[in-house]
Amino acid sequence: MSVKPDALGYAVCLDARGFAAEAAELRRQHEVIADLLEALKVAFDASWDGPMPYYARDKACAAIIKATEVKP
Repeated sequence: MSVKPDALGYAVCLDARGFAAEAAELRRQHEVIADLLEALKVAFDASWDGPMPYYARDKACAAIIKATEVKP
């Protein structure tokens, strides 16, 4: 059995109660946070013994851009 993160469980509950827009936003935020976490892990791993390589910087920048997009 797979355990869902709390945010995704709450999104299911919101959907069931007719709050589709709010559920979608919660799922989007969950995805953004996961992307940011992955980018930070890559950046940390890549710069462990020296400067941050471009591929790690690019991944981090893409996650930051996605996180700062304004959604209606």
